Amino acid sequence: MKNFIIRPLLFFFTILSFFLSLITPEKSLVESTFTSGTSVGGCSAPNVAFSSFFLVDIFYYPWESYSTSTNTGTGNFCLYVSEAYLTGGYIGSGSLYSGSKTSVSIVSYYLTSTNLNFNINVPGNTETWQYMSNFQKNGQSAYVPVSNFAFLATAYLVPSQTGLYTFNLNNVDDLAIISIGDGVAFDCCCTVPYVFMQAQLGAMWTSNGVQGIKTIQLQLTQGVYYPIRVFYVNRNSQAIFDFTYTDPSGVSHSDWTNFAYQIYNLPSSYCPYGAQTTVPWTGTFTTSVAYSTETKPITAYFNGQAYVTTEYATDYAVATPISRTTTQSTTYWTGSGTTTLSVTSFLTTSNSQTYIVTSYLVATPEVSATVTRTTSYTGTVTQTYSTSYTTFAGTDGVETAQTIYFVQTPIPRTVQTLTTSWTGKVITTSI
Repeated sequence: MKNFIIRPLLFFFTILSFFLSLITPEKSLVESTFTSGTSVGGCSAPNVAFSSFFLVDIFYYPWESYSTSTNTGTGNFCLYVSEAYLTGGYIGSGSLYSGSKTSVSIVSYYLTSTNLNFNINVPGNTETWQYMSNFQKNGQSAYVPVSNFAFLATAYLVPSQTGLYTFNLNNVDDLAIISIGDGVAFDCCCTVPYVFMQAQLGAMWTSNGVQGIKTIQLQLTQGVYYPIRVFYVNRNSQAIFDFTYTDPSGVSHSDWTNFAYQIYNLPSSYCPYGAQTTVPWTGTFTTSVAYSTETKPITAYFNGQAYVTTEYATDYAVATPISRTTTQSTTYWTGSGTTTLSVTSFLTTSNSQTYIVTSYLVATPEVSATVTRTTSYTGTVTQTYSTSYTTFAGTDGVETAQTIYFVQTPIPRTVQTLTTSWTGKVITTSI
């Protein structure tokens, strides 16, 4: 059984509700989800074995309900535009179709095709199976429920000439999504395509006609391999798919022979290259940032003939966090607890190494001491006449704040009486 790996995607459209109203918001689906631009990435073209065809897997698209007795059913008009379906739900559990009409399954896989186009008119609300000659396996046409099926086709486009190629999604009933380029359709050297991440073309049938992005021009280089991914769904009744390209000479093609290839054993060394450097930044995690695109000449091979062409490469800077360190200085305050007064960060360089330094200023309660210095004076009361402050480091190394009080105290006093005689008539006292 084929092993399908579902890769995560950046899912960009909301679940369609056009079947819940008479408005046709399908247009917002197909017009808001596709990339634009004329350049796409590719991979080097080594001289390895390859064959010219699309590789195709076909899936059973289920009915909402179905009566086998009357061979009629109700179409499932919501599933095919749902996120769950487009993100890998189209393969169901990975099992082959066994007759269930209301569950997703695989009809056939590893089919080949050089012309994907068809226009099959079948009655609505009834399941119809037909042989489709444009899908082949071991020389036999695929037997397909043409009234309700999906297919995924992948290949590498290998241009035989450099120039502007026009891709046209001329008609579709019901839905087609087409992606071209490395990392858009799928990664070079990766055998498992993205489920649906980005696309340049996409359209769907609506009651107002086919809506979407149906034409794009891409500049492609001779001999470079460009991944392509084509996804299609017919939900009920008529099945139409018409996809062509016009080469730089102006010739339109519906047959992809000598343009769409399967590459076998593509070495990883031929995947897109790019220089990688490491730069510091102030973030706390490692990230990768594309900062330039360059070209280099390569030798490519096409049908055994060597060409010298150009490959594009993107250089990436791996941004890694700058080393960090901390410093702490201490001051003292009159509060009762320790507190951080300020935090500052700055860049510094030491021994050719850049650091982010975070500096903390921490305040701790100061230790205090009191000293009183006393002098005598002739006054009659004790008084503090001056105060001074100083600091010193104690025996424990802790800075201590010292307050010095200068105090005056009265000089002690005594009383002595001396008696003498005088010529006066009364006793008197003199000091």
